[in-house]
Amino acid sequence: MSQAYEPRRGTASSRLLLLSLTIFLGLGTASGQQSSPPDVGNSGAAGRIHLPNPLTPGYVLVGDIQRPQGYDSYGSLYAPNLWNAGIVFYSLDLNVSATDEALIRAAMDDWEEVADLVFIESSPQLNWIHIRDSDNDVTPACNSSIGMQGGMQTLNLTSGCAQSFKVHHELGHALGIHHEHNRPGRNAFVTINWGNILGGPNCIAGGEIACNFVIKAGADSYGPYDFDSVMHYGQYAFSGCKPSDVAAGTCPTALTTIDVKPPNDVLWQGQIGQRTHLSEWDGTVMSFLYAENDWVFVDFSASGLIETGQYKYPWQTFSNGLTLTPNGGELIVLTGGTVSGVGTITKAMTLRAPVGGLVLD
Repeated sequence: MSQAYEPRRGTASSRLLLLSLTIFLGLGTASGQQSSPPDVGNSGAAGRIHLPNPLTPGYVLVGDIQRPQGYDSYGSLYAPNLWNAGIVFYSLDLNVSATDEALIRAAMDDWEEVADLVFIESSPQLNWIHIRDSDNDVTPACNSSIGMQGGMQTLNLTSGCAQSFKVHHELGHALGIHHEHNRPGRNAFVTINWGNILGGPNCIAGGEIACNFVIKAGADSYGPYDFDSVMHYGQYAFSGCKPSDVAAGTCPTALTTIDVKPPNDVLWQGQIGQRTHLSEWDGTVMSFLYAENDWVFVDFSASGLIETGQYKYPWQTFSNGLTLTPNGGELIVLTGGTVSGVGTITKAMTLRAPVGGLVLD
């Protein structure tokens, strides 16, 4: 199994200074408008409240994804609506138990370990996540929206989700990552058995289950296809006949919705959808989305007018990346290849090429 990737972290003093400045200046919502705290009647210790509505107002549920009503694509794999400065404010519902609270915090710690992120429990901010226990809802479920939505957004967990790595999965969504099996190019690695999906194979705006399996055309993705990702669905996800259904006698034969193609099926067919750890690429991608301040990105295959050196808008030439990487910083080349005429690099820096390899001559 892959091991989690742990990038170099910033100093505590620099993070505290950044946090202080962020709180002082305030956080804008995704739409640029302020959002008022919800109108609720029940409040508890530490100012906690109970929200009876499981969904963010104006959102519908598709699988474990909350998406804006009438918006079918609901973001890319690595959503552009990231949390400002990597600071994620959250509140816990009054119905979250002390046991589940500890498990939620442990999951946040795991994501913080692999990226320049910090989760802060707080009273309602301009943008924040409200985490609630859905065990007593009409339909208990674990779900989240993708990335920072602006204002309050809900994240639902059952106690079962909190007590497994499913909470890492939902937090991954809230931080801006979609499902691995929705990435472009996935058809080279897995087969979706559309006829086995509960409710049928059609994905229509409004919330059909099959929408969970549609490729996000044009979405950003990085690195090799990650069968080990905590963001991948399992082989029986949303199946019309799961092994538990067979055991209960409600259907005769278990039907897979996702089949891993040869030769990877031997190792991964029964392993996809694991909820026990963050994969190496889970950590790598999250560390790029929420990167250290002195990390600079280059992508030779990138195009477009915007170049900032950030992961979403990398420099398109090695020379720009090399020149603009600060002394002691890290230059990350997202695509492999050969770069000629580099000469002698005279400043202290780390050079990393996660895929494809890089040759300097």
